[in-house]
Amino acid sequence: DLDTSDTYCEEWNAGDLQCMCVASLNKISEPCLINVLLDNIFVEMEVDCGSTVTVMGKLQFDNLFNKRLLKSNKQLLVVNGNKLKIWGETDVLVQLNGLKRNLKIIVLDTDFKFIPLFGRNWMDVFFPQWRQFFSNNAAINEQVNKVTAPNGNKLIEQIKSDFPEVFIKDFSTPIKGFEAELVLKINVPIFKKAYDVPYRLREQVLGYLDRLEKENVITPVKSSEWASPVIIVMKKDNKIRLVIDCKVSINKVLVPNTYPLPIASDLFAKLANCKVFCALDLEGAYTQLALSERSRKFMVINTIKGLYTYNRLPQGASPSASIFQQLMDQVLGGIENVYCYLDDVLIAGETLDNLSELHRAYAA
Repeated sequence: DLDTSDTYCEEWNAGDLQCMCVASLNKISEPCLINVLLDNIFVEMEVDCGSTVTVMGKLQFDNLFNKRLLKSNKQLLVVNGNKLKIWGETDVLVQLNGLKRNLKIIVLDTDFKFIPLFGRNWMDVFFPQWRQFFSNNAAINEQVNKVTAPNGNKLIEQIKSDFPEVFIKDFSTPIKGFEAELVLKINVPIFKKAYDVPYRLREQVLGYLDRLEKENVITPVKSSEWASPVIIVMKKDNKIRLVIDCKVSINKVLVPNTYPLPIASDLFAKLANCKVFCALDLEGAYTQLALSERSRKFMVINTIKGLYTYNRLPQGASPSASIFQQLMDQVLGGIENVYCYLDDVLIAGETLDNLSELHRAYAA
């Protein structure tokens, strides 16, 4: 008998036949999701050590890529013995953790929407130690419980009522009194051409650029000695986000910012006696910080719509994280029970009353 209170999975090989079992669960286990660069497009994938191969549904593949698929001779089975229909297979350029590899991905002939699976064939390339980790029978002894404060919703509604301007999605005005400065090691311009965009995503990309321009995050320019390409990041709601690929351009000549980021173990030590927590996430965090006029000259992106200069701190530039952390520490560093890690703010206390610091954090 199968005890469905626990996770169950099994997989076996029979010659060229690769068999995958799907677990039956009562308990919910959150998936391990990572963003992987496939042919210069960020795709969210679920790491799945129970899957022999890496797979994606045909609807998402057709939406992202304009590639011809080859016939696949592989066979994939689910737990009940049914075969999965394969649409085809192809090679994609995979970039993760500083590595670039051309790897094979299987496209399934299904209209069912699912997060693409980052299977064992890719895990062996990018996470070569994962098998050793499990063979060592590593165990985590700590248990974390999730609780909900009875009056938590009332406190949140009060905060939203007291500080309505904080919750307005308006990025047209940057944070007052602060400006980010990027410094060059050498003033040798680097100009990169724009990356190709799949036809199905062009309308979204153009709309995204129009929105950034309207919010004064970027400004079109006719010419520039500098230019960096942009990468498309697919979000869970099938919308896109554009990120500058600074690794191939500007990061090579930027002076690093040495301001330290918080150490996780130090934060956990400070939270040892806390029982009530409130987590805040800043939407469009970096784009709320103005970029200096001097920095804007070389912080230019090359897109299918032409060149734009960034008016705000761009995500992807090597000093950006340290610059933003320094800003957060300056604004919120003196408030008790408030801890910042980049665009995440944690307010903690032993009781709900301790979260009165929320008012000071929002007022800042």
